[in-house]
Amino acid sequence: MRAILETLTSAESLDAILKFILEEVTRFFLAADAGLILMYDEMEEALLVKAAVGFSYPQVSQMRIKPGESIIGKAFLTKEPYLYLSSAEIIREMADMNPENRYLFIAGREKRRDAHSTICFPLIVRERRFGVLNLYNHKTSVSFRDIDLVLLRIVSNMAALVIENAYLRGKVGEIWEEADSISDVRQPDSVRPCYSGAEAEVQEVTDSPQPSSKILVVDDELLIQELLREFLQIKGYEVVTVSGGKEAISKLKAETFDLVLLDIKMPDMDGIETLRRMKEMDENVNIIMVTGVLDKDIGEQAMELGAKDYVVKPFDFNHLADTIELNIFLAGA
Repeated sequence: MRAILETLTSAESLDAILKFILEEVTRFFLAADAGLILMYDEMEEALLVKAAVGFSYPQVSQMRIKPGESIIGKAFLTKEPYLYLSSAEIIREMADMNPENRYLFIAGREKRRDAHSTICFPLIVRERRFGVLNLYNHKTSVSFRDIDLVLLRIVSNMAALVIENAYLRGKVGEIWEEADSISDVRQPDSVRPCYSGAEAEVQEVTDSPQPSSKILVVDDELLIQELLREFLQIKGYEVVTVSGGKEAISKLKAETFDLVLLDIKMPDMDGIETLRRMKEMDENVNIIMVTGVLDKDIGEQAMELGAKDYVVKPFDFNHLADTIELNIFLAGA
């Protein structure tokens, strides 16, 4: 997703930027083989397709999706993500789609079969709704997962920054001038965010009483910081992120943390040296090392210096959650 961040300074037109973002997103998500980005047009009071992958753009660009209509319109209206994990659910939730829109949607699909799963995320800038990012999966071997909601939230936030940047550069056009009135759209009682499968478990976590444990994430990669922040906040933790060892040590001097997730490879001060200095400050500090390459010698060195455990990128999020929970529990026992 580094390429999306680079478009923050892009001089391309907004349509070109949206097409680029959608192509990057569908490549990034293993399950995604088609997708749409729709923007709200106040003059037409509808969401219009501005970028398409896996669809015939000339056909789907004729759709006019009203707020509250089908999955796309519901995500826009409620400002909530939607995840559906079966064709039957998707067909049911699209039953209220305008017949003309339904025809254009089906006729525009390059894959002539129903999606097995779909994920739909509202695009929001500073609490202002301006569009929707919708991904589809037609493969039988893979499907979207609950963690994809976490990842897509990060990507959607990046896309929102890119679009806001284009707006500030004057590339969005007159359609944006009265966009504040979108916030006056009322949410009908019949529209509720739908969570199915594993995503329902994530929603239960966010609705339940949250633990007060505080975690410091130390990683020089912004994307990893944001990924861990989103994931851990969903799990109910308070999260602080920093980009290097020196900044982490300063934070540890000023604040108390129940656990530190410490990357090993960092440019200003590597994780091993940061671990050493943290333990000199407080021998009881609870530290889990994070490594992109599993190196037995480095792992043993970290454990000898007082690290409680280590995890490997790319993350197995179930294992990561269990490791964090166990170490926080043992530290407080």
